[in-house]
Amino acid sequence: MSVGAWVKPAVRALRSALRAVRGIPDPPRWETVWPLPLAVRRAPPKRVVDVRVDETPNPLARKLLTPEIIPGPGGAYDARSVAPPAVAAALLGVPGVVGVFLSRHFVTVTRDVSASWDAVEPAALAALAEALS
Repeated sequence: MSVGAWVKPAVRALRSALRAVRGIPDPPRWETVWPLPLAVRRAPPKRVVDVRVDETPNPLARKLLTPEIIPGPGGAYDARSVAPPAVAAALLGVPGVVGVFLSRHFVTVTRDVSASWDAVEPAALAALAEALS
């Protein structure tokens, strides 16, 4: 019998006992970690959406341009709209956004007079990227 055949289990048991005394849980064994679950192995990479922000003549509105085709019917939507498309609903959920105009390659976001673009613009960009991905 080789030395490694009885030393490795003894060291493993000693480490486990020390962890138990210190209140540290045992690390997961390799057999329980590998193979990875199917959902983890096949998860597609997160898609990055390129969005450019343009000023408009209206100081309360900004145009968000994207090379992606925006799904859903175009048009103007606000808080009173009955069933806005997913992109418009996501943007209208951003605090300070009062209106959204959808087209094929751009979205115009209108903010409330009391809100500032410093707070609205990053949240609107994140909501648009999340809705398109």
